Order: sequence, then structure tokens, then C-alpha cells
Amino acid sequence: MKTALLKSALALTGALTISSVFAAGGHVELEDVTIKNTPEAVKAGAQIVIENCVQCHSMKYIKYRHLAEIGFSQEEIDDIRGDNGMNEAFKRGMDINMVRDMFGLVPPDLSLMAKARKGGGTYIYSLLVGYHQNENGDTDNKVFPGIRMPDVMSYSFASDDAERQEIKDSIQNVSAFLVWASDPNAAKREGIGFYVVAYLLLLTILYYLLKKRIWATVGERQALEQQSKREGEKAEAKPQSSEA
Repeated sequence: MKTALLKSALALTGALTISSVFAAGGHVELEDVTIKNTPEAVKAGAQIVIENCVQCHSMKYIKYRHLAEIGFSQEEIDDIRGDNGMNEAFKRGMDINMVRDMFGLVPPDLSLMAKARKGGGTYIYSLLVGYHQNENGDTDNKVFPGIRMPDVMSYSFASDDAERQEIKDSIQNVSAFLVWASDPNAAKREGIGFYVVAYLLLLTILYYLLKKRIWATVGERQALEQQSKREGEKAEAKPQSSEA
């Protein structure tokens, strides 16, 4: 697949009514695929989105400093952010009024797109590979029939299996990045969760041992009290036997 074709196709994302795409109801058959959220895939997907989508779309929950978490060097981040600060979020490159005049609406923020539909990244992937040419020669989508969003990845125009697979790989990367963008702290949270579970397990064992020790002491005390009581009863019984 030609790079120029991919870039020009992805640039059309600004004209999409993505909010209506991801808000649509009804049951859809998603692709049987697992989105590979590897650092390489997430970074590659970020590069595609940054180069082709942020002119029209914002990503208000993603800041430039977050790119360091997915493998971008400081030099690469500086080149991407330009005059923007490290703590600034991704803003659309075009003027919002210009975008509205061009497309009739403001393209939605992409930060939470992976959470907008059941299936998350799998839905995004299925949607982008769901394009095909119908019997009338028009581009349609099997996941969202009658969709207004064009085939931004040119999947339906692939001329052979090799090109189609190349597009699928790019779609995998885009999906991986949007999944990451919807929850950048997921990996950290999962890492912390491991230590929390380990701590709770250790605490449970310590409490169990403490409980055994406490009840063992109580048992010993009760045994001593019973023994002392029996001895006292025997001592009281001896004088009575002598008198008899």
C-alpha cells in the first residue's frame, strides 16, 4: 500500500461523523481478532493518528508527555509538539469554525473512542476492515451499513491479499493506540494491582497466624482454669470424706 494513499485516506477522518458511528445501536458481528497492544503497535498507531487525524480531531485527555510512555524519544516528542508544552493536550490543528464549515459538524475527540462502543478496539478494527464494494459499486460497510464515514484506510480498494494484509496491520496499530489512549494508566494500574493482591494475601496469612496464636493462648488459659477448678473441688471433697 502506498504511503501517500494511506495518508490521504486517513486525512479524511476529519470529515467523519465518528460520534454517530460509535453511538449506533444494534447487534454487529465483530472480527475474531485480538488487538495486540504491544509498545511497537501502540507507537506505530500513534504515529498514524498524529500525522493524519489531529488536524481535525482533538485528544483532550492525552498530553504530549504521555508519548514518552509508549516509546517516543524526547527528540521525537519535541518534533511533534512544536511550540506546545509537554503538559498540553493534543488540540485539533484546524480552526474549529473552519472545520464546522467544511464538514457541518465538529469532529469528535478521539481520546475515548475505544470506550464508546462495546468491543472497544475490536469494534474499531472490525469497522475499518468492514468496508466493501456493494453490487452497485458503492462503498458500504458490513458492520455499519449505510455509514457516512468513507473507507479511510482504503481497505475495500486493496488490489491483492498482500496489500489487504498491510492495511490490516495498520488498522491493528491504530486500534491499539486508541485502546491505549482511552486508558493510558491501565498498565500502571495492573502493575499496582499485583502488589496490592500480594500484600492482601500476606496480610491474610499474618492475620490467620495471629488468630491461631491468640486462640491457642485462650485455650491454654481455659485449660488451666478448668484444671485449677478440678483441683479445688478435690481439695474440698477430702475434708468431707474425713468427717464421714
